[in-house]
Amino acid sequence: MAKRLVFCILLFSISLTSYARFDEYTAEKALYRAKRLHKELIMDNTKPAPDDFKQVFAAYRSVIERFPKWEQREIVLLIIGDLYSENKQYEEAKESYLDIIRISYQNMMAKLPVNINIAARARYKIALNYEKQGNWPLAEENLIKVAADYPNTLDALFVPLYRAEYYYKEGNQERAEKIYQEALGRYLEIIDTKPKSRLAFTARKLIEKSYENVQKWEEMAETLRQAIKNNPNAKVAFVELGKIYQRQNKIEEAIQTFKKVIERYPDYLEAQLDLGKLYNDIGRFDLALEVAEKISKKQEYNIGAIVLKGYTHFYKRSYSSALKFFKRAINLGSNNPEIYNLIGVIQLKFSKYEEAREALEASLELQPDSAPVHVNLGNLYMAEGKYELAEKEYLTAIKHDNRLLAAYANLANLKVNRRQMDKAVEIYEQMLTINPKLYLVEYHRSEEHTSELQSHSFISYAVFCLKKKKTNTTIIIEIFLYTHTIFPTIYLHDL
Repeated sequence: MAKRLVFCILLFSISLTSYARFDEYTAEKALYRAKRLHKELIMDNTKPAPDDFKQVFAAYRSVIERFPKWEQREIVLLIIGDLYSENKQYEEAKESYLDIIRISYQNMMAKLPVNINIAARARYKIALNYEKQGNWPLAEENLIKVAADYPNTLDALFVPLYRAEYYYKEGNQERAEKIYQEALGRYLEIIDTKPKSRLAFTARKLIEKSYENVQKWEEMAETLRQAIKNNPNAKVAFVELGKIYQRQNKIEEAIQTFKKVIERYPDYLEAQLDLGKLYNDIGRFDLALEVAEKISKKQEYNIGAIVLKGYTHFYKRSYSSALKFFKRAINLGSNNPEIYNLIGVIQLKFSKYEEAREALEASLELQPDSAPVHVNLGNLYMAEGKYELAEKEYLTAIKHDNRLLAAYANLANLKVNRRQMDKAVEIYEQMLTINPKLYLVEYHRSEEHTSELQSHSFISYAVFCLKKKKTNTTIIIEIFLYTHTIFPTIYLHDL
């Protein structure tokens, strides 16, 4: 009797497990169908009708209603919130994001697993929606909550930069710089305590972004020198000081600072990698490869060294070799979105469009707001002759980074190719407002343009040609941006 009871209990447990797995599989299928419907709506070149959006909303909502206990429901709620926000239904968007936070709180009280990253993203998006409604005080209040309630998330790291950039735009430079200084301390702490984490990787990027935004290199350098004085073993501060010197174009000081760290801490590979990157930046590819080889001798499968080799070959335009190293880094477990981006760039250069698309989409999955990757995806669509999709990607890139010149240049190129000259002129002039000191790198022109060209930057000369409708004019622009976007040749023929 006892054996039969145990058998029945086991059978019942197996049945429950099988049902749960079937339920999860069904939920995943329902979400896949909703995403496919959503993607079809996005890819449609015509303007979506309100009923089309209703269908997409209904598809996502049915997932929540049919599977209320599914562990992925917060992700679905996040997508629904984003859809509302895109349609300027900000109150509905915030309510969807708040549902995520409520679920997280309920799970925490019930001692169930909590997806902290999704909760942080929901709070962050609530802040963004308040800002869209013109309510900065509540936007900032929610941003501060992200940093306070979810300190060890990527969204929390972005909060200081977002706040500082807002105050810069508003002309409150003193408040912005104070926030940057506080952020710098936090970023250095993360890099020092969690050097191999994704948080540390992001913190390094954000430090560079902070420097770039403030443009007060000497003040930043002094902050780091003070940190070193207070703690002579602050190797991270040493490395960041080397980067500041590099930004100030004090190349020798930067090299010596990196070497000093390496001498003190020969096993601190981050400093060696940064030295290798510096050598790449100044065109000393032989020294960069030498640094990478030294690291590889210590750690054969060091991903950083492999990626450094990939970058070096990429800069040398040895694209096949670069691709080999980047793929090796991916196979060893690298999840760096920039590597996928570069693989996409190389495959596009090789006219391998499907491989390029796969790599660029993988990069966007990891970093959806990356403007350079959207530019490269736009370039892929351009190469395929899908001009509407290309334009959509360039505009998305500008939305994410309205100072990324590659996005404007490629958008202008698209307009020229489609003979929309007036619009191309407007875009070129926009570029000049961002950076009036853009210069022609290489050009071919008829003799009549010789004297006129000498006093024009390449964009202003492009505007000049378009406005004057010069004939037999070809302007070749080849600028390699640190963002690793493709900045294609711009041809102006027989205008």
